[in-house]
This record gives sequence, structure tokens and C-alpha cells, in this order.
Amino acid sequence: TFGASQQSMLLAARISAANKSQAQVQAPHGAQGGATVPVSTTLYVGKIAPQAADSIIQKLLALCGVVRAWRPTRDPATGRMKGFGFVDFVNAEACLRAVECLNGLEVAGRALLVKPNK
Repeated sequence: TFGASQQSMLLAARISAANKSQAQVQAPHGAQGGATVPVSTTLYVGKIAPQAADSIIQKLLALCGVVRAWRPTRDPATGRMKGFGFVDFVNAEACLRAVECLNGLEVAGRALLVKPNK
């Protein structure tokens, strides 16, 4: 497994690559120039290790863009995280960056699952 500094360098490389690839994203087929395409800015974040601190997840999400809200799902009886949650970003670019950079990233021994919320 990677140490904390190695994980930080890997994440920085992923974010840099995501920023470059976003410049190449084109409008979906059939979209007219200047037309806005509604895109959800909510993502599912799952497979969060029980020992992963909520603050670490929040910091990782914030590295991808401005977070409107982070809603970890908790057990009502114990208050402990259930291992997943939902994040709302301010814009779609941050969502794309989070999926590209955080999906599969190992945090506390477990690879995160980050995908659009259905």
C-alpha cells in the first residue's frame, strides 16, 4: 500500500490529468451551441472504510471542486458512518474530476467507489 505522501502525489497527478481531459470534453451529441445540458451534480461515494475519517473524505472531495454539501449516511442507533454518502458539487466539472480522480483511490485500505447518483 502507499504511504500518505505517495497517495497525495498520486491524487495530484490524477487531478492534473482530469483537468487536462476536461478541456477536451465536447458537448453531447445533439446539443446546440450555447444550449445548456442539465447535468446532476450529485455523486454517490461508497466503499468507505470504517476507519477512514470523515474529515479525510471531505478534504478529498474538496480537492476536486467546491462542495455544496457532503451527506455521509450514518446508522441512527450508533451514529457511525455506514460506508457511503452523497456529495453535491457546485458544478459538473467538479463531479467529473471527482469520478476520474477518486474512483478506485485507496483510502484506509479500501478503494473508494465514486459514481453519478442514480
